[in-house]
Amino acid sequence: MEITGIFDKLGHPHFLIEVFGVSKKSKVKIDAMFDTGFTGFLNLPLALCLQTGLVLYSTTSYKLADGRQSSTILCLGAVIISNKNEVTGAISIDFNTNEALMGMEFLRKIKGRLQIDTSSQKVKLFMP
Repeated sequence: MEITGIFDKLGHPHFLIEVFGVSKKSKVKIDAMFDTGFTGFLNLPLALCLQTGLVLYSTTSYKLADGRQSSTILCLGAVIISNKNEVTGAISIDFNTNEALMGMEFLRKIKGRLQIDTSSQKVKLFMP
């Protein structure tokens, strides 16, 4: 299966996903940037976390690109991509951003491949 994304004005790849926690009735459509430098599953701003009904799971700390340590809340939730493929994972909650990020754990969980072609301005996710 092939899912087509888009590039934003700064050239970052984005995909449209749906996220929910306890019930699919609370699913929210989200434009998420794919960040290959983010090792986690999904990172959401707090406001989106509250809308999706995510379930509190744990806390963790991680190292930022600039070397600083940061703490975060982890929630259990599910992502639907391309209206049919559902995958669950630990979603980190970010209190300092308004942007959703998909990370490398997401790609591993879907057993997928990310293709970025800047010359043709195409970005695609391939899943088995």
